[in-house]
Amino acid sequence: MAISKKPIAFSKKPANLENGLTSVIAQLKATISTMPNTRDMIVLIKPSKEARTKDVVRTIDLLKQQHISRYVIGTPHTDEEKQLLASIH
Repeated sequence: MAISKKPIAFSKKPANLENGLTSVIAQLKATISTMPNTRDMIVLIKPSKEARTKDVVRTIDLLKQQHISRYVIGTPHTDEEKQLLASIH
């Protein structure tokens, strides 16, 4: 069983919570369901410094509405971490 080390999809800009996130999640769930040896998806939430707690809570609520129970809240990468990650991709 091969484990992918790269994410299937990622966004460089914030998703529009009301319109975009639900459709993006639905598309990713459909893609993942067709892949062999997969169970579900893990969503990585990286709030920007400008994000409010309300935005993070709304994002988690949207994930729960889409029946996604696995998510991680992380911090945005520093410039050094970004360079390191770019060098391994």
